[in-house]
Amino acid sequence: MRFSVLGPLAVVDDLGVRVGIGGSKRRDLLLRLLIDANRVVPTTVLIEDLWRGDPPPGAEATLQSHVSHLRKPLGAGRLVGDAGGYRLVAERRELVAAVFEDQLGEGRRLLESGQAADAERVLAEALDQWHGSALSEVADAEWAQHEAARLEDLRLLATELLLDAQLALGRHGEVSSRAEMMVALHPLRERLWAQLITALYRDGRQADALRAYGRLRSLLIEELGIEPSAELRQLERHILAQDPMIGAHFRTSVFGGARPSGTVTFLFTDIEGSTSRWQADEGAMSAALAEHDDTIRTVIGRHDGVVFKHTGDGVCAVFTSARSAIDAAIEIQGEISLPIRIGLHTGEAVLRGDDYFGHALNRTARVMDAATADKSSCQRRLRRCRRHTRSSITAGSDSKVCRSPSTCSKWATTDFRHFARTARWWGIFRPSSRRSSGVPSR
Repeated sequence: MRFSVLGPLAVVDDLGVRVGIGGSKRRDLLLRLLIDANRVVPTTVLIEDLWRGDPPPGAEATLQSHVSHLRKPLGAGRLVGDAGGYRLVAERRELVAAVFEDQLGEGRRLLESGQAADAERVLAEALDQWHGSALSEVADAEWAQHEAARLEDLRLLATELLLDAQLALGRHGEVSSRAEMMVALHPLRERLWAQLITALYRDGRQADALRAYGRLRSLLIEELGIEPSAELRQLERHILAQDPMIGAHFRTSVFGGARPSGTVTFLFTDIEGSTSRWQADEGAMSAALAEHDDTIRTVIGRHDGVVFKHTGDGVCAVFTSARSAIDAAIEIQGEISLPIRIGLHTGEAVLRGDDYFGHALNRTARVMDAATADKSSCQRRLRRCRRHTRSSITAGSDSKVCRSPSTCSKWATTDFRHFARTARWWGIFRPSSRRSSGVPSR
């Protein structure tokens, strides 16, 4: 059996036959249970939600009647009474919204690994499962609004990733048409505007690309009193200069561009306590991880970094500027709700194909293992480190990372013992017995 909330409620049996659920109240009940699938929803909560805070006399008996009638089409063992409430039992593959989220994650991983054609196929299949607005039958119900908004955000992310894949495949005309439609629906979404502008330029429509940028600028000034982001302003400059690599700056955070070499700064992240979080609530952790991944990629791209590897619950990124890496780390800690550890290290990059190897990665992984996930402590000490960090470090340079040689100079060239003393001096990292032999993997 499959349950879909990506549009009007749809229940289909294993033979592909649509299952009739009954009247509106029973459909509302099933939708409410699907939002918390495999979790007990207390009877009091169901009554409050189904009758929108104004239950009639005998509401509990009426609810029991609806549950009884709902059990018949769903089959035995599907709707279970448990601990003063009810629980809908469903495997993840039976929940269309969960399958969509899994396909979104797979499409993103394919795109980041440079497999644009496969990414396009998977993302298109994911979006094909939508048949309207999420939870559309209960859109006005307060209990449905958060989940509906979350799913719609993921739908928008999937569309943006699909456009990125199509841009990589050279289908610029197709992207410009769809992006034009999307910016009309989401006029303040700068990423969509960047895709539209990039597609127009690559399609030989430079004047239209500049006009699109002008439309966005006027809209932002009128609605919010702000200018477009630094990245979009840079995109306009590249168009005016007729840069043949136009748009690459916006794609680095999605599937990477040319990997920098020479002296670079690595940034590794990892979610603290991820195993127990997956065991406690797989659905909630999956949603949180999707938001986590999108935020980190966006922040890293905004600071001119490149994500070159995923490690299950974390990412590995590289920067040509140490200061940019620190700025990204500060912003990531500020925006991510999950507790995460971050490791930073500057060193010589050994690049083989599209991946990095060598001591610099080993040291970054060790730093991350020893790092604290306490946000206020980490941010305070990262900002302190930032004040000592030069902004002029670029790939291939042999410059010192920091001005103060007694504390954190030459991260790239000192041995790990000096680096460890540096880390303890800053107080960014906490002692730990764990050690990593390289890029963390799961």
